[in-house]
Parts: sequence; C-alpha cells; structure tokens
Amino acid sequence: MLAATAVLADLVLATFLRPPHGTGPDSPRAPEDTGDPSAKTVGRLGSARGLLSLLAVGCPVCNKLVLVLLGTSGALTYWAPLQPLVAVVSFVLLAEAALRRLSTADACRAGPPLNLDTTGGGTAAPATVSTSEAQGPANPELLALARRDAADPLAVGSADAPVVLIEYSDFQCPFCGRFASESKPDLVRDYVDKGILRIEWRNFPVFGAESDHAGRAGWAAGQQNRFWQFHDEAYAEPRRRNAGDFSEDNLTARPGRPASRTSHGSRRT
Repeated sequence: MLAATAVLADLVLATFLRPPHGTGPDSPRAPEDTGDPSAKTVGRLGSARGLLSLLAVGCPVCNKLVLVLLGTSGALTYWAPLQPLVAVVSFVLLAEAALRRLSTADACRAGPPLNLDTTGGGTAAPATVSTSEAQGPANPELLALARRDAADPLAVGSADAPVVLIEYSDFQCPFCGRFASESKPDLVRDYVDKGILRIEWRNFPVFGAESDHAGRAGWAAGQQNRFWQFHDEAYAEPRRRNAGDFSEDNLTARPGRPASRTSHGSRRT
C-alpha cells in the first residue's frame, strides 16, 4: 500500500511541475493554466490525500501526530483498527486525483530532457547543456586553482584541455582508491586521451602520519616521472590505515613502490 500510494502521489505531483520553456500559445498546458476553476480544488484535495497516506502507514505509535493527540494507549486502541480503512480511502482518493489531473492536462509540465548527441556505433558523446545567457562569468578564484603546467608530473592530460578536474586525495582513503580503480580509467580513456579533460592531483593527507608519508613519497616519485606508477600501486589493493604500508622505512626501502602487506601489516613473502 505504501508503494502504491507513493507512485500515485508522484504522478499527481508531476502534473504540477513547471518547465523553463513552453510558454507559447501552442505549448502544452496544465489544467491550472487553462482557467479551470477545479484545478486549485484538485491541488488542495491532493494535499489532504497525501496527509491521509502519511497517517495510514507505519505502526500506530510511530506517527507522532497521532501519538500526541491520542497517547500510546489511544493510538493502539482506537487508531490502529482505523488505519486499514484510512489507507484504502487515501489510495482511492489519490487514484481519482491522478486520473483527473492526467485526463485534463495536455502534458505534464516537466522541462525538456538534456540534449545528448550520439556518435556512430551507439557511443554516447559528451552531453551538451544549454546555459542561460544571463549567467555570470566563471569565478576567477576557482579558475586560478588549476595550475595548467605542462611539466607538472602530478597531472595527466593536455594543459589546454577545456575542463580541469582537481583531485584532492589521500593514499589511505578507501573511496579515493575506488575512484582510482573504477572511475578514473574511464575518464582517462573517454576524456583525457581525447583532450577534453585534464586531471591534476593534490595531496590531501587526513588519515594520520602514513598519509603524509605517502603524499611525500608520491611527490618524490613524481620528480622521477613515476608518480602515476606509485599512484596505481598505492591504490592497487585495500590497505589498513597506518599499518606500516606507508611507513618511512618501507617507503624509503622501495621508493615509488609501497610494499604489499597483509591485513595485519606483515610483509608478504
């Protein structure tokens, strides 16, 4: 019942959405745009139906409004037996509202979808989104964050790429590792290699001393043109934080390539 009423409520709500375009005389109109006096009545009744749906679901004492009005014993004694009836009434009224709205509207008032151009072979090209002419210029302070240094060893992609992704990461961050292994390869293949995107790395150590050690080691690897090799090895597998993988002794013993360890921090043979 909860799922059914949620779907019906969403259908009713969708008919009230207003698009940014389509205001001409031939554009689809919702009932309230046609001067239909019953449209506002439907909207008020729809709110009442939604309230009934809220009261009809959940355990009787979970609804704070009923609990305040009737108390715990009253909610269990009087309200609980009425909930199934309230649910049925709410479902019927929501269905009636959805049918009335959909039958009297030329179209739902949602805006047009994004313009997604496609290339041959079914491969989706980058989405193009129209922006308002009144939109102000880009924030110069944000633009200044991108170094766009062609010699930066901690960056990949053309320095003249139209988009710069600045990545603040910690080598001990598990979500940074997932991004590095699951998302970044696709970004490199689809956008970096085509000159659309540039990725600039920023060390952001937040998980303790070994995060700082790993960041310094990554910078040192970059001075040897091996940063991305270090990056891929560091994120090659999940690691326990501050368990020795990025200790100074371990990193200096094998610069640019942290040794793999077990989940308990002992070396693998």
